[in-house]
Amino acid sequence: MVFERRGKNEDNLLELEFRRVCAGENKHQTPYPFVPEFASKQMNSTGLQFADLVARPIGLAFLKPGQPNRAYEILSTKDLYPTFTQTEFDIP
Repeated sequence: MVFERRGKNEDNLLELEFRRVCAGENKHQTPYPFVPEFASKQMNSTGLQFADLVARPIGLAFLKPGQPNRAYEILSTKDLYPTFTQTEFDIP
């Protein structure tokens, strides 16, 4: 799992929480085989750019469902769902 660097303290807190969740402290009480990797902004990753574009509108749609959200309205018409299932990766 790749995360964009935000600063030493923020990265350390995120890594600690991520490792805790992957160790099995999650809704399903299941360990996950993911390892956090941190990339700098200079890496200019296409995947991170895409995540930046869609994460905020999606997050706001769930956190503030009554608030107008034109970006989410547009995103919700796109086929952004993966073509694979969790079971294909042994993820419960």
